[in-house]
Amino acid sequence: MNNQSSNSTINHEYRAPASASGVTFVGYNALTGDMNMWESAIGEAVRAAGHGTLFWNLRGQPGTPADNNDALGDRQAVADASAVLASVQPQRPVHVGLSIGGLFAARAILAGVPADGLVFLNTLRAPGNRLEWIGAATECAYRHGGPALMRDMYAPLLFGDKWLQENRATALTGSDYESQTDENLVVRLLHDARDADWDIPYESLNLPVLIVTGERDCVFRVPADIERLASRLPDATQISLDDVGHLLPVEAPERLAELLIDFAAAL
Repeated sequence: MNNQSSNSTINHEYRAPASASGVTFVGYNALTGDMNMWESAIGEAVRAAGHGTLFWNLRGQPGTPADNNDALGDRQAVADASAVLASVQPQRPVHVGLSIGGLFAARAILAGVPADGLVFLNTLRAPGNRLEWIGAATECAYRHGGPALMRDMYAPLLFGDKWLQENRATALTGSDYESQTDENLVVRLLHDARDADWDIPYESLNLPVLIVTGERDCVFRVPADIERLASRLPDATQISLDDVGHLLPVEAPERLAELLIDFAAAL
């Protein structure tokens, strides 16, 4: 189903909780993902536990078009999230953001969308030169070689050994590199998201927060920064997974579903 927001539609799918006490997990994508990742990773498992799901795609991701003058950064993501939540009005929303999706989720909550809880999946990071460099390099890699080049460059830094072993045979061939133009929507997402405001007022997030990090994430995970930012949250719980990296729904879907179900029970 779709919901109007400004002059574009937002592709989303809502399934209500099966029980009166169930929560609705609201998924916020990373820039190069889409809502199918949530459905294939955790959708069925959390619904079997009585919870609901609301998954949606950012502008520029499948089914959510973007006009030429749309800015595809954090402000637009928050506006679209607010529109979807206002339309659906899900029962007891728990916002779950992967990578920069966690920033979008936090900003949406701070903007006033209802929330019973918030989950950061490899989100916490400090603004500064390092983060700016990563954003510029990611955009550059995607422009020159598309998703295949970005995968080949970053996979050893983002994934655990099991995923690398399973996917090594089809990687690093060079045959699937393809340069992208400025009109490519993922390029636009990567470019506009470089201006995202990571200076979140964490002290104002007055709700239960679960922080999940993969220790094999060697790009975004800086333990000292995570500890410092987490300490500013009024009610936060941290969990670290030692054998997986950045894309937790891809590498550890069963464990992630269990963590979300346990978090909902604690609420």
